[in-house]
Amino acid sequence: VSYESRIQSTLTLSNVANTITANTVQVSNSNNNNASPGVITLGEGTNEIYANTINIGRGKGNGTVAFASTADGPGTVIIAGKAGEADINLAAYPSSGTGATLQGLLDLRGHQAQVTADAVLIGHRNDTGGGGANGNLYFDGGTFTANSVTVGSKPGSSGGTATGNLYISDGDFTVNPGGTLLIAAGTGGRVAGNVYLSGGTLTTPAIAAGGGAAVFSFTGGTLHVETFGTSALPFNLNNVAGTLAPGTSIGTTEVWGNYAQGSSATLEIEVDPTGIDELIVHGDVDLQGDLHLILLSPILDSTSFLLLDNAGANPISGRFEGLEEGSVFYADGVTGNPFLITYMGGDGNDIVLTVVPEPASLTLLALTAAGLGGYLRRRRRA
Repeated sequence: VSYESRIQSTLTLSNVANTITANTVQVSNSNNNNASPGVITLGEGTNEIYANTINIGRGKGNGTVAFASTADGPGTVIIAGKAGEADINLAAYPSSGTGATLQGLLDLRGHQAQVTADAVLIGHRNDTGGGGANGNLYFDGGTFTANSVTVGSKPGSSGGTATGNLYISDGDFTVNPGGTLLIAAGTGGRVAGNVYLSGGTLTTPAIAAGGGAAVFSFTGGTLHVETFGTSALPFNLNNVAGTLAPGTSIGTTEVWGNYAQGSSATLEIEVDPTGIDELIVHGDVDLQGDLHLILLSPILDSTSFLLLDNAGANPISGRFEGLEEGSVFYADGVTGNPFLITYMGGDGNDIVLTVVPEPASLTLLALTAAGLGGYLRRRRRA
């Protein structure tokens, strides 16, 4: 669709059933010539695209794959490889220099999608030419799985800016084990990457910032991530109004940077006799909002758990809503097994929960408020 020089075309799929099978699907690939826009409009029935590589906006192109409307309505889409996973490239220009700014848009809003991808690249330029790249992916329903996702990529400092934007507002978006959601990969100030999580669930082993201008906007939805940022390139996690849930069962989130939790945000923690979800922060911790504690099975009195390992030098700023130092509370929906919380546990600046008798013993209250160090560390589950 719109392949080679100055060819403008639109492929409108039927409102009944559509299947496209190809080695490569090209939507506005000028093949390094001057380009015209190319569009695939998905139909209101079933749409199935099976291709090993899908290029939307290539060379100097301006490509779009989208439904006719972004409002909730009929129409579903399956995107996958011919025999498994598809590489998806949005506004990706790996070739020689040009002054053009290519555009690539995959907009799945308002419809159920099932996407199975290998590598997803959103907004990429090489280091020559004065032009830029602008790639956008919108997802709000169904499932989207990928082995790796890069949002904004450009090596070097010459030429225009490569920008990638990923919007997740519903559905389940998953980066598979061993993969990374990499934001603003490159150096020299010519790359920007923005990820907007406002709803749904994002599950990924790692989220990392490259050397460019990286933004992770967390205003809603649920985030499962094992590692956020790196020791070499710290990345602050600002939970404005979402839910951070370490692991997919009992697990760990390690933040290489600061962690801030807003008044409308939630930290969701699972606990059972073997361990607890743990948040490790290599920076400052600023807490507001809720602690949502899920008790998976009863726990013996006097058992202590390290909930938040504050690896930074400063004490924790703020408190969870309604949980001041030494508060005793119950897990959500449970009327037994009360917990006592201290923000001065561990080595003096960590959050430790201790199971206390009911009614709570004053001795335990005093000991824990002073900072119990004998916590039980979380054990990984297979």
